[in-house]
Amino acid sequence: MGLSNLKDRVVSFANREQFNYSALPEHGNQGGSETQGPSWLDRHKSILRVTGVALLLAVIGTVAVNLTATRKGHSCDYVQTGFQCEKAISHSWGQYSPFYSVPSDIPNDIPAGCEVTFAQVLSRHGARDPTQGKSLAYAALVDRIHSNVTDYGKHYDFIKNYKYTLGADQLTVFGQQQLVNSGIHFYRRYEKLARNVSPFVRTAGQQRVVDSAVNWTQGFHHARLADKLAKFPDAYPYDLVILPEEEGFNNTLSPMTCTAFKEGPDTGGDAQAIWVDTFVPPIAERVNKNLAGANLSYSDIIHLMDICPFETVANTDGHLSPFCHLFGEDEWNGFDYYQTLGKWYGYTNGSPLGPTQGVGFVNELIARLTGQPVRALR
Repeated sequence: MGLSNLKDRVVSFANREQFNYSALPEHGNQGGSETQGPSWLDRHKSILRVTGVALLLAVIGTVAVNLTATRKGHSCDYVQTGFQCEKAISHSWGQYSPFYSVPSDIPNDIPAGCEVTFAQVLSRHGARDPTQGKSLAYAALVDRIHSNVTDYGKHYDFIKNYKYTLGADQLTVFGQQQLVNSGIHFYRRYEKLARNVSPFVRTAGQQRVVDSAVNWTQGFHHARLADKLAKFPDAYPYDLVILPEEEGFNNTLSPMTCTAFKEGPDTGGDAQAIWVDTFVPPIAERVNKNLAGANLSYSDIIHLMDICPFETVANTDGHLSPFCHLFGEDEWNGFDYYQTLGKWYGYTNGSPLGPTQGVGFVNELIARLTGQPVRALR
């Protein structure tokens, strides 16, 4: 596929600049502003809450998802533990790693004399295609390799006939199934509470996030149908409160509402650039020897590694892409650290404005639990 055709196809998915998007129109029949109607505390004495959050827009069609338990031995994703195939590699993709449970010495048991009366999950959208800008960059990289490489080394020869077919920003089928699994897992974990109430669900307005929230409710409802002790009927399909991501709307889940943060320095990128000069050179030397004539730059190597997780989640069952095995475990650990640096110094404690990003959301939660506004401390 030529780059010009690929570009047209990608732009048709998301006609906007990378990391700078517009909100979707309101979905009037799925919910409204949280200021309407009686107070949340009055309407819900016990509540289950799920909130969707994401960074970029995606548009997808209707596809089928598996509402039964994950097929053991076939799919890499499991309801209870998440993604478990080739963990030494797949758990080292930074934010691109599919969800997986982290082992803990802290028991899940509820302490004696206690009961759960409130449960909340703050969830990211499911696995997706690359963003528009990244998808174009990956396609261009593959085209350059095809045009320039004169000899493919052992284990690299699959690239010779590889065709880049990823889209842009859309939720993959694997990503939809992730959220179904998440809804099932959440219900099972809190079933004594969940069987007696309907969940309160709100989501950011990007389509892939809305779709993720809908997939989550499908999993939750499916688990409830399987629970013989559940109280029926419930309110499925559950109403979604959709928070627009547009200028003038106070969406505490969107970092773009803070102008100083949005327009500030790229502290995450600066930190990543330092690490790239440390961990990428030996990888670039080896890859370029095996792709004679490619002359890949350090940023090309990062993009080549990026293709691994995106190709993996484009597979319905999450089977690892051949690109993943071009790199060793230590190299994937370096990649994982590279992605961590970008998030730590770009969005969390390493950024001057990072820690302030969650204040609004936490205040909202406190207000819901107490039934009154949170007053600023002076």
